Amino acid sequence: MKKYSLAQMEAFVAICRLGTYRAAAELLHVTQPTISLRIAELEDALGVKLFEKSGRGVAPTGQGLTVRRYLEQSIGLLDQMDGMIQAEQPFHGLLRLGAIDALAMTCLPEVVAMLESSYPDLRVDLTIANSSALEAMLHDRELDIAFLGEPARSDTCWFELVGLFETAWLGPAGVLAPGRTLDPDTLYRSRVLTLRSPSRLHQIIRDWFHVEKAPLPTLSLCNDISVIARFVAQGQGMSVLPTCILQREIADGTVARYPTQYPLADLPLYIAGQPIPRTVRVGEVMRRMSETVVRSDYFRGEFKAGPLGR
Repeated sequence: MKKYSLAQMEAFVAICRLGTYRAAAELLHVTQPTISLRIAELEDALGVKLFEKSGRGVAPTGQGLTVRRYLEQSIGLLDQMDGMIQAEQPFHGLLRLGAIDALAMTCLPEVVAMLESSYPDLRVDLTIANSSALEAMLHDRELDIAFLGEPARSDTCWFELVGLFETAWLGPAGVLAPGRTLDPDTLYRSRVLTLRSPSRLHQIIRDWFHVEKAPLPTLSLCNDISVIARFVAQGQGMSVLPTCILQREIADGTVARYPTQYPLADLPLYIAGQPIPRTVRVGEVMRRMSETVVRSDYFRGEFKAGPLGR
């Protein structure tokens, strides 16, 4: 039987997914010559050429595609074996968890409480930031798992949809007469607050004015959604926000939710993590966190969780 190592297998699969030796080296935290040596040794062991040039990168050869299918299955089985062996041992150590502001302002305490209750030997280190910053930290292996908005599609992380935050125009009560829908003219007379571009909430506001065929007003920009929510709650402006972060104020009438002729897009929430290794135990923790978020009742409608990345 021909012998090849797990390191060679992981190098090969990483190149297949990322398209270059350099990207695979960065992912696996080794030098590019090390990756080249591992692939050369694997090709020598198998007696086939695994890659060919493709644009600025490489792509698997016909035989390489066959090898990829078997090696991905093999690595998956090894991860499952590791997970089964470790399943009965307590989950301990440090979990570096990231979250966007909207989750931090709603059910993040419930997620942390669940983790502390289920895994007493686990210590949670929290990072609150915007989605692009969290995704960059995942890529750089500075976080283990993160809740974030719609991510860029890449092979550097895996993503699963947890649910959708409902959004609406929110502001002080009494701005609109009963039965009226919000129009651009009303907003031109108000302070419109939002996150800086390229945030999803910023884009939702731009899209709404575009659909209304109205010019975008001068926006008051801020980098912290909790500060924007505080301004809105105190009657000092209007904004498109996830309704759940001002749920109490909407219920007691201090903040109004303004109806619009055209519906606003929902804000997706994903859970994301590093691609290698994703063990059974990591999957279990991810599933429990997602279930805790869904049960918190801050989201719209039904949830369809499923893998959207590796």
